Amino acid sequence: SEAITYLAGLGFREIYTNSLLPPPIAETVATLLDPEGEHIQTFNANTHHMSALRPSLLPGVFRVAAHNRNHGQKVIRLAEFGHVFHRGKMERESRPSWIDGYVEREAMAMAVAGPAISGSWDREESLSDLFDLKGMFRSLLSYLDVGGITVVPSKAPHPALRTALDVTLDGEVIGVAGQVS
Repeated sequence: SEAITYLAGLGFREIYTNSLLPPPIAETVATLLDPEGEHIQTFNANTHHMSALRPSLLPGVFRVAAHNRNHGQKVIRLAEFGHVFHRGKMERESRPSWIDGYVEREAMAMAVAGPAISGSWDREESLSDLFDLKGMFRSLLSYLDVGGITVVPSKAPHPALRTALDVTLDGEVIGVAGQVS
């Protein structure tokens, strides 16, 4: 897709992670995203360990980032596009659901860590931060000619984030950018 091609030019690698998660992780993520939300358990799973549908792309992205970091990769730039699933308040969803109370939607996740600028004789190494991610995201939106999306300081606390920005469309929060605690 155009988005991945553009992000590849910024040094991102596209990843594909499993749509199934262990139920405790899916439950934790679902309630972090929506205190009243629930994860979705599958029937007849091959293994109980991987039997819940992912409510977010983040667990997979974090797992890949940790794997890369543990194997000596200093610069982490990952992007994933995929489907996520949850149960929750239907009035917040703009798309109709096949089964009442269940939501499947497309999501995007981007992760950056490590040096944003390599050190050399005339400058110190600079680590990536939330504002580097914000700039890359806004650059992607500009490239795709997507309008109406703003990135503003978050009004609500996010338990897993040290610093958070809300991604909004027409005043409605459609995503979050943050620095992980």
